[in-house]
Amino acid sequence: MADKLFAELNAAYERNDLNRVKEILEDLERGDFFVSKSEAINENHLLKTEIENLRLRIKELKKEIIIIKDSEAFTTISSMDNWEDYFKENKRKLADQLKELENGK
Repeated sequence: MADKLFAELNAAYERNDLNRVKEILEDLERGDFFVSKSEAINENHLLKTEIENLRLRIKELKKEIIIIKDSEAFTTISSMDNWEDYFKENKRKLADQLKELENGK
């Protein structure tokens, strides 16, 4: 329950939802969040908490996607029109480097 509360608090903070942050504080002060398992828990509230967790995860994944798309490796791979030509050219370059190393010994 504490994990879900923390996730909901983070989600409210990320949305700049000060009213929800205040509600969470008031609930904590009243002790409403830490009820025994035998008490009924509002399923709607749990679903909202899970939705907020998923929204946070989506936000994190979007940031990761941006980082990947900005990487040199992604740019290189995206710009390749013909993979076969790319690998043939790299094979040729590596073979040339190997010959240079063998001749240099």
